Amino acid sequence: MGGRIDEHGARVNPSSRPRTSNGGGVRSRADPAPLEILPVALIWSSSHDSTTFSPEDLPYFRPVREAVQQWVEGLPIPEPVAVVLLAALPITELRLAIPFARGVLEWGAMEAFFWSVLGNLLPVPFILGLLGPVTSWAEKHWSWLHRFLEKLFAHTRKRHTVKFDRLRDLALIAFVAIPLPITGAWSGSLAAFVFGVERRKAFGLILVGVLIAGLVVSVLVEAGFLLAEG
Repeated sequence: MGGRIDEHGARVNPSSRPRTSNGGGVRSRADPAPLEILPVALIWSSSHDSTTFSPEDLPYFRPVREAVQQWVEGLPIPEPVAVVLLAALPITELRLAIPFARGVLEWGAMEAFFWSVLGNLLPVPFILGLLGPVTSWAEKHWSWLHRFLEKLFAHTRKRHTVKFDRLRDLALIAFVAIPLPITGAWSGSLAAFVFGVERRKAFGLILVGVLIAGLVVSVLVEAGFLLAEG
């Protein structure tokens, strides 16, 4: 048997009590928010004032957004610069910059779109212009970097040769426009170099792709706001 006796004389089985999230079962309100739903929580918490997130955990995530806001305010750079830098990084790009600007900084949709697109385009001319010279320099002076770049180029050719042979310009636009972790302005610039797209033409095609990606991400973020209000 085992267990304890409550004030009413009934036996309580310890295994029947709800567990916290550390052991499964019912989540404790003191537990930290799971990182995998943090972006959704930030978007919802910035636009919804009800006591449910359900989703019933909305107030639970609002302190996370407020903590991020305080951290951003403490940075020694203006908010637009923070968004531009976030959009310019190869991992985050528009996928995180626009939700960050809308959900954390509480910017308007157009402002978030403008600064994020600007930041995402910022490294493109440098990648298109410097990737060739850097590769040539590495071949003579830094063999490890040269081997890495050659493997990267070979991988890009293997994955995308068929698409570029068939669609060419549209393939480059689509490669940039789809906001996935393996796509974007950085990957599009790399593909343009590998497949020999002329520099000015490549920048124009990447620009179109970035604009489309910005619209897609913006629509998804605004859809999150509408769902929150509903």
